[in-house]
Amino acid sequence: MNQEKHISETKRRISLGSLCGMSAILLSIVCCVALVHVEFRIQEHHRLLSNPTTICDQMEEEILSKIQQHFNRWAAAREEKLSEGKGQESRVSRHKRSVSSVNSPTLPQTTTPDVQRLIREELSQLQDQICAKDHVLCRTGPKGNPGRRGRSGMRGKPGKPGPHGPPGKHGPVGPQGPIGLRGDPGVPGHIGPPGPRGPQGAKGERGKTVSTPFLQAPLAGITVNEGQTAFLKCTADGHPPPRVTWSKINSSLPIGRHVVESSGALIVKNVKSEDDGVYRCRAENLLGSVNASAKLIVQFAPRVSLKSNRLVAEEGQTITIACHATGHPLPTITWSNSIGSLPDRRTVNNGVLKINNVSRKDGGTFICKAKNILGTAVTTMQLMIFSRLQFKVRPSAQLTAEIGFPLRLPCAAESDLKPTVTWMKDGKPSLPVDSSILQDNTLVISSVKKSHEGSYTCKATNALSSIQTSVQVKTNSTPSCSVIRKYVSSSSGNYVIDPDGAGGLAPFTVYCDMSDKNGVGVTVVSHDSESRTLVDGYEGHGSYSRSIHYSGASLSQLASLTDVSLHCEQFVKYECYDSILRFSRSPFGWWVSRDSRQMLYWGGASPNSYKCACGMTNSCANPSKACNCDKNDLVWREDSGLLTDKSTLPVKELRFGDTGPNEQGYHTLGKLRCYGIPHGS
Repeated sequence: MNQEKHISETKRRISLGSLCGMSAILLSIVCCVALVHVEFRIQEHHRLLSNPTTICDQMEEEILSKIQQHFNRWAAAREEKLSEGKGQESRVSRHKRSVSSVNSPTLPQTTTPDVQRLIREELSQLQDQICAKDHVLCRTGPKGNPGRRGRSGMRGKPGKPGPHGPPGKHGPVGPQGPIGLRGDPGVPGHIGPPGPRGPQGAKGERGKTVSTPFLQAPLAGITVNEGQTAFLKCTADGHPPPRVTWSKINSSLPIGRHVVESSGALIVKNVKSEDDGVYRCRAENLLGSVNASAKLIVQFAPRVSLKSNRLVAEEGQTITIACHATGHPLPTITWSNSIGSLPDRRTVNNGVLKINNVSRKDGGTFICKAKNILGTAVTTMQLMIFSRLQFKVRPSAQLTAEIGFPLRLPCAAESDLKPTVTWMKDGKPSLPVDSSILQDNTLVISSVKKSHEGSYTCKATNALSSIQTSVQVKTNSTPSCSVIRKYVSSSSGNYVIDPDGAGGLAPFTVYCDMSDKNGVGVTVVSHDSESRTLVDGYEGHGSYSRSIHYSGASLSQLASLTDVSLHCEQFVKYECYDSILRFSRSPFGWWVSRDSRQMLYWGGASPNSYKCACGMTNSCANPSKACNCDKNDLVWREDSGLLTDKSTLPVKELRFGDTGPNEQGYHTLGKLRCYGIPHGS
């Protein structure tokens, strides 16, 4: 069984292989045939491309043949034009192509325009007639059927209007129009001659005697109720009969509601309260006039009004409520409370209710009633009382602030109606740029400056009222120029300082140098011994004495300046000629501190060093000495430098000696200069 199945499978595979082989052979044959066809087409195109001159030569021969056929006609036409004697010749700008290659006769160098036109016609007939298939010129075939009509093109722009045609015939006559407006009267003609006098007429009856108007009865005033009709009589007589008119004093007659009868009576219909007043009757003719007045009184029920039907007030205030009532007769006005009685602190005068020092319990509904013989009118007013707006926290009336330190100005208000709190400086809402307002309405200035001085106002406002309180802020005089430079001004000049603050020593004036020491602000104090001063004739130890007097300040005031300054210095110089200082053993020269102590060192040296500046660096004229002047030779020498111990400055006195015969010295003391702000100040 398995063997048969294997044999069957083998046969099927052999058959499938044979079929695939035959298909491959057929596909190869088809590809070869297609390749041969393509090769033939390529050779045909190569042949056509390689022989283009043959067709062009044929076209050239046909064109020359046409030219030869018509040459005689061209020449005759040229001669005929020349014989006409017009004196104009057509010059041909282009040369004819040579036809010697085809043994044609030589053409003239110029042709007429007819020759050019004929050549163009022949070329246009021969163009596009080359047939690539048989290599000959194609001939025109039979005319084909007309093609479909193309779509209509876009409509062109309208042309210019043509000339006007002749006028048309007149139309029929239309119907007659309406009669026009009457024209202006013409100019009157001349007066004609008088006619004949007529016959005398019969004598007439005796006429009435003329008289001025007069009233037959005096006018009487009347009283009517609102809404009724008023009747005012005015009976007048005279000759000619007078004309009667009415008017109202200080007003006009009611429009649309009054009538003047022929008898002269005035009727006012539907009388209103504003019709009340005095009315005047006037009778007038040619001879004169007569006047009379009568009062019309209109009675009406009361009417009441309030400026507002709601009033809000604070406790402790005095309120006034005016109830305005009109009516005739004049109504009486009364006030009452919808619940309970009126407060004991009230007064009523001519309808005005006044309550002094109102309290919470005075609130409620108040009733105003007006009454007369015609009726009663009532209106109500709601009174609401709230707690009084008041300050819960307020700043002091006056305050002195320290420059450079923060400042807090508290302010808080309370009432039933939520208040708002605002701050102003010197009456203006603009506050300093470095200030802020906290949530509890406290005004905070982070660092007080001189410009922060002024009046600060805290204003609390609610829906009913506003209250305010003010505080006057001042600053202590600035302690030094360094503080002025930082908080007040950067300009050099004279300033008043108060180093120990309010309550201490008096302020004094100094010069502030804002550019020295890198612009930190240097306090400069002058004195009377700044110039170079001669020392001569003082041989004993310290026998020469020079007290220093500082401008505008005492030593105590200057001591307070040094206390509030970070650094202080004072320049001192001694020029010597055979004169010594010698601070050790028995000194000849020294300076005195502000607390009157003898200071045995010189400018540029450390305190209590018994040296001058050169002695600190071992650079003195005599290395074994502490100062240049201690060499004591007949040479001008100098010892100078800065004194910087601020606890001893300023210099109170200068002492020198050893300036006997042939010995001299000069001393110079500089200004006291202090600068800087101590840490923590």
